[in-house]
Amino acid sequence: MASLLLWVLIPPLLGFIILGLLGRTLPRSAILTVAWGTVAISFLFALSAFLSLLGVHPDSQRVSDATVYTWAIAGDLQVHFGLLLDPLSATMLLVITGVGLLIHIYSAGYMADDPGFWRFFSYMNFFIFAMTLLVSADNLLFLLVGWGLVGLASFLLIGFWYQRPAATAAARKALVINVIGDFGLMLAIFLLFKHLNTVDYGYGGPNCIPGTSGYGVLTAASCQQLGSLISLAIPLLLFVACAAKSAQLPLYMWLPDAMEGPTPVSALIHAATMVTAGVYLVARTHVLFTLSPYALPIVGAIGGLTALFAATIALTQLDIKRVLAYSTISQLGYMFMGESAGSYSAGIFHLTTHAYFKALLFLGAGAVIHALGGEQDMREMGGLRYRMRITFWTFLIAVLAISGIPPFAGFWSKDDILSALLTQATSLSGSVRYLYYGLWGLGVLTAGLTALYMFRLFYGIFMGGYRGSGPLKHGHADSDEEEEEEEVTTTAGRRRRGESALYEIYEVPAVMTVPLVILAILSTIGGLVGSFALFNYSRWQPLNAFLEPVLGSAPEGKLGLLWLSTGASLVFALLGLLIAWRRYGQGFVYKESRNPFYRLAYNKYYVDEIGIALLINPLLWLGRQASALLEGGLLDGGSRLVGRAFSLVSAGGRRLQTGYVRNYALAILIGVVLIILYYVVRG
Repeated sequence: MASLLLWVLIPPLLGFIILGLLGRTLPRSAILTVAWGTVAISFLFALSAFLSLLGVHPDSQRVSDATVYTWAIAGDLQVHFGLLLDPLSATMLLVITGVGLLIHIYSAGYMADDPGFWRFFSYMNFFIFAMTLLVSADNLLFLLVGWGLVGLASFLLIGFWYQRPAATAAARKALVINVIGDFGLMLAIFLLFKHLNTVDYGYGGPNCIPGTSGYGVLTAASCQQLGSLISLAIPLLLFVACAAKSAQLPLYMWLPDAMEGPTPVSALIHAATMVTAGVYLVARTHVLFTLSPYALPIVGAIGGLTALFAATIALTQLDIKRVLAYSTISQLGYMFMGESAGSYSAGIFHLTTHAYFKALLFLGAGAVIHALGGEQDMREMGGLRYRMRITFWTFLIAVLAISGIPPFAGFWSKDDILSALLTQATSLSGSVRYLYYGLWGLGVLTAGLTALYMFRLFYGIFMGGYRGSGPLKHGHADSDEEEEEEEVTTTAGRRRRGESALYEIYEVPAVMTVPLVILAILSTIGGLVGSFALFNYSRWQPLNAFLEPVLGSAPEGKLGLLWLSTGASLVFALLGLLIAWRRYGQGFVYKESRNPFYRLAYNKYYVDEIGIALLINPLLWLGRQASALLEGGLLDGGSRLVGRAFSLVSAGGRRLQTGYVRNYALAILIGVVLIILYYVVRG
């Protein structure tokens, strides 16, 4: 079965090579055939691999490991490149290739006029290959290879418009911060190899004996050999990598700046797939986190603080893509909170539903930006529901899903996480239970803030009158263009009521709306694969049951606690929706606020400014001083001194080359005499 995974990996890699080498000479139809076709083939084989595990006994689906080739042999250590097919990797591959294919299709319309059309799809294919390698590799070493290649793909796509200084600066920032995480991952791998002599996920290593409580990187039996300090250091180093890749405090700063890339890039890499790699890594190595008494509470605390921190910033942003960027950071914090409660399947469940509705949100925002000629400022929008009806309805579904409103997908996955946190709090003793009560409270509060800032965004884009100075003309429309009477407000302050407004703003083409509709359907029904424990339907937990052989069973809570958690989160979500409707329902009106808390959140808590002042500027000053000292004195002076010495030696050597035979004969005679004297004296 795992041989199917080769056909998931190979097509996007071939697409990248073909488009990279020949794309400039190919017509656009051929470019799309290669780009779409390779990802479609990858998706079909990922779907086949997923279906091959359904209905299989858990003992038979635990792992199917096909070694492709042996990379290195050193004593007892054998490092091979193999592909791991199990429920976790199958689920991730289905999300990556499925959502990736929809975004590839959408990109054909969004990037239609870009001169780098072929280069864009080459990079996108490369990303799909790198991400599938990351989740299908059967050991940590080749996961690291995929991890690094995903970072490279992110760098290329964020900086795709390299003529723009902001895009290249954002790409460099993303690369540097991700390399910090890569360093943590490498240290964790080194420690695992040193203490357990393996980098495998628990299969085939000399110390890896299959345990009974699930399996992941190594096993419970082997991980118990680690000392207390090492057993804490390894998961924390792994989480450094997760925090960098999944934009958690304090390594989140790259993700909002990454919005400088094309919007489909934001949807694919920075919402649906790449940033969830950290969530996947925690789930894959969950045995290491579970066996350490302090690792999971630390993961939960950072996730909870990140969720609240990013939500407060999203409340104040005016760029629609940056609102979604901070929303992504917040939702990733939710996923880590779920995993910290021991419910790893809840984290993966929210990862899956988040891929649907966040990709839909970004693609919907991209449709608006495309229709407005590149405008991203919410103050320049409004009233677009009349001209972009498909985008309007699909965007509304995504907003309801992320806000946790039933029966949309986000309600079920978010409820799973909050219920797991409350269950964990009630099942623990000692001071750590208060941490989980606090995390549950943060999760409920963040649920309300999520609904508030998402409906603020929705109302700002689609409701009220058009506020922009962009493509709008007044006059009476033809009979087939008539719209209901509305108020039109431009930035110049003109208002006309009772007059038909004919927008030069139109719905995006079908190649862009079809993916929106498909993602809207998934955002509506995607939660039905999750847990229905809320209604005591304990047998209807298809995703949890599917992932259980890998991730173990999640803690089960009492039905009363589940209803309490669900009721609280739903009340806060509806409260956030109500506040947004009361304030922005008739259209977004921006007023400059002098409230210090608002200004603090609007300026993103001055994290970038503080980092520049405390870290970047001192390093730059040190570099300039070292440059002046070394280049002006030691290095330049030393190199000039060496050059002068060689110049003097060569000048002296040139004087010996006279061209006269008698001088050369004299030199030979002197040399012979000196040699004879040497042996006489020595003798």
